[in-house]
Amino acid sequence: MTHDQLLDLAISQYKHLFDAISDVEFHGGAMTLPPLLGVYMMDPAWSAVAKTYRDEFVSGAYFTSMPDSHITAIAELVIDDPPTGTLIAVQACELTQGAAQVYPDGVVYQDGSPTLVYRRGYLRIDPTDGALKVFILNGDKAETCPIN
Repeated sequence: MTHDQLLDLAISQYKHLFDAISDVEFHGGAMTLPPLLGVYMMDPAWSAVAKTYRDEFVSGAYFTSMPDSHITAIAELVIDDPPTGTLIAVQACELTQGAAQVYPDGVVYQDGSPTLVYRRGYLRIDPTDGALKVFILNGDKAETCPIN
């Protein structure tokens, strides 16, 4: 597989993961992640994402309507010292807006204004099925997208 083919596969896997995670998020989290996410993600990312959305589910926070959420930019991430085992890494800017997220008592967690998150996904081959998957997923809120 050429580098360009690997990058195309990594971007495709990341986009599918984004869609699957967005679905979990928009439905108020989950006690356990849907098995579909295992096609795109593996541990330690799996455990970290599972905890995040289990905590969200337990909190009872929910979106008042379906927000507009999409990837605004995605590209290869090239860094000098990637996590051990990284075959390729991608960076993405994700925008969510247009729907409030509230707790059951009515307290607003997020008011629906635009929220930009800059994420980095590190991918490697999962030895259990030979598929390229995200194994580390980091993200931070951002004022602007750093991807050119």
